[in-house]
Amino acid sequence: MRDYDYFVHPITDGIPAVDPSLLREVVAAMRTHLPPAFDLFLAPEAMGLPLATALSLETGHPFLVARKRAYGLPGEIIIEQRTGYASASLHIVGLSKGDRVVIVDDVISTGGTIRSLAEACRRAGAVLVKVVAAINKDHDIDALGKAIGAPVAAVSRVRVVGGKVRVEA
Repeated sequence: MRDYDYFVHPITDGIPAVDPSLLREVVAAMRTHLPPAFDLFLAPEAMGLPLATALSLETGHPFLVARKRAYGLPGEIIIEQRTGYASASLHIVGLSKGDRVVIVDDVISTGGTIRSLAEACRRAGAVLVKVVAAINKDHDIDALGKAIGAPVAAVSRVRVVGGKVRVEA
């Protein structure tokens, strides 16, 4: 998409290398936004995975991966993902009725991935408890939360203005 403003960061792209101290700091901040009760994390490939892994190790909650490829396994949920720069299918195996889910992602840009994952939760009969992201790229996360029926939180907010990244929180 020509009008999509990119930025590159270790947490969102793995470029340059993700320093463990940065990952620890981001995960510690994300933990402060977790609800008191939930069953598992749901994270999309690719950069949601390091965050979900670290949060899983810290909290003892398991995580499921929204994969970019099909496995054809029983119960696989396939959702369409539309982001600011691409569209694709995501495939989730293991999401069950009644699961209390926290979606974890690296960045919220347009909200497309989060909307798709929320739809997967609805299809499975799971309960989306909250969405927690490392970075909000200038998206109205309150409106997104209302649209998906669950609160959305981000550790920091950035804007890309005139090709430059501004960190606002």
